[in-house]
Amino acid sequence: MTDVLNVIRVKFTRGQEVKFISHLDLMKVFERALRRSHLPVAYSSGFNPHPGMVFGLPLSVGVTSSAEYADFELAQKLPPREFMERLNEQLPKGLEITAACRRAQRENIMASIVRAKYDIAVIPEGDTTSAVPDEHAVPGGFAAVMSQGVKELLDKPVIMMQKYTKSGMKDVDIRPMIYGLQVGQAAPGAAVIHALLSAGSALNLKPELLITALKDGSGLGFKIAGINRVGLYIEKNGMILDPIAACAESL
Repeated sequence: MTDVLNVIRVKFTRGQEVKFISHLDLMKVFERALRRSHLPVAYSSGFNPHPGMVFGLPLSVGVTSSAEYADFELAQKLPPREFMERLNEQLPKGLEITAACRRAQRENIMASIVRAKYDIAVIPEGDTTSAVPDEHAVPGGFAAVMSQGVKELLDKPVIMMQKYTKSGMKDVDIRPMIYGLQVGQAAPGAAVIHALLSAGSALNLKPELLITALKDGSGLGFKIAGINRVGLYIEKNGMILDPIAACAESL
């Protein structure tokens, strides 16, 4: 059984430069960076050994993130700061580790995720505005229209959508998977939807399906200008926590 004290958990960003690479390619990038860094990562046994690394909730192609997480099993103990600094030196532009800690629990990050938070920038259909979220802007205009559409969606007790599951496409009520929706103003004539959604292996709601439900329910003409994942959360002792906050030792 893995010694949890030999597992380093990291938080990293995934910027515009790498938003179009697949999850599999992302893992290959980290694998090459680990080899170049000469970090003491533990490898699996067998004919084709691979590094002991597990990533959190896979990100859709085209989506950026300021809150990605991964666990790395080490063959020997190493301070989290040293691990972060050495690996950052080998990662390409667009990928940067911003925090690291020694994992406290035996459950890996992929099995632990229960919620995700997204900033979804939207613009009117046909508009070419580059919508950049602005937390200090006062909602109005298009943002006010979107806010009303979100309110009407949340007022529905049931939101049935076609969702892909392990057994194929099914009609699923996604209303219990929405924990929070708020609308703010982004660039002029644009809006940003702050969405806290169910995530993980049990119940997972992608932001793209949420937006489809909003468009179907409101009849509004708009499109996604960009999606940034700003948070992933785990559950521990009945509390919803940032994965780094649950660590035994952090920077």
